[in-house]
Amino acid sequence: MGDESLETYRNPFHANHLYLRLTEEEADSLSPACFAELSEKHGLPLQVMAFSDAKRITSLLQRSGFELKRRCYEVQVSSSDLLVHVSKGIPPLSFTNKDSSAYFACAELLYHYYRDTHAAINPLTASLSEFMEALPAEVFYDGLSDRPTSASFIEGNEIAYLCSFDPAGFPAFARSLLADLFDRYDQITFEADDTDWAATAVRDMFLTKNDRSFDTYVYLNQPCRVW
Repeated sequence: MGDESLETYRNPFHANHLYLRLTEEEADSLSPACFAELSEKHGLPLQVMAFSDAKRITSLLQRSGFELKRRCYEVQVSSSDLLVHVSKGIPPLSFTNKDSSAYFACAELLYHYYRDTHAAINPLTASLSEFMEALPAEVFYDGLSDRPTSASFIEGNEIAYLCSFDPAGFPAFARSLLADLFDRYDQITFEADDTDWAATAVRDMFLTKNDRSFDTYVYLNQPCRVW
């Protein structure tokens, strides 16, 4: 099968790569050479996301010269899964929403954090204003309103984004955030990339039973082994 049959798309937030969608059925008929041809044709690195248990896809990617860059864990937990004690308001967190100066400061903090944690995988190419358009309307934060140190953007019971430039103070922020969310919801959800230290720190506060991950592979069109 040639590269003309592959489904490709672009991500405006990460415009430096060409993204591919692969099915398990396609993985059985594709050859490593098609990825080199596709990358050369578009002049871009290739990026594929696949679940860790999609063995036919991940096997093809690994033998075709793709490099595993990130694992993303989808977490759904309740307070009974906590491994740490949490207390609402200790420390007290501030809350704001869109159209406030504090919200903008939190969005700017997240923008820099997101840019840093994605730089080694696929650099962020969106502007701050474009980035902000995709953010939820509600955010909890720690620190001054014009200089937050940690922040969490919330959408219902989902922690959509976490960011911090205060590793020492972040655990206390996270425990207070979790206490507030469990006061509202029986369960909360979030994603934890292994390249994102803040989200990983929150994941480590729970007894999680799901080791399945959504993995990011990148192909830089370098010579590869054909097995």
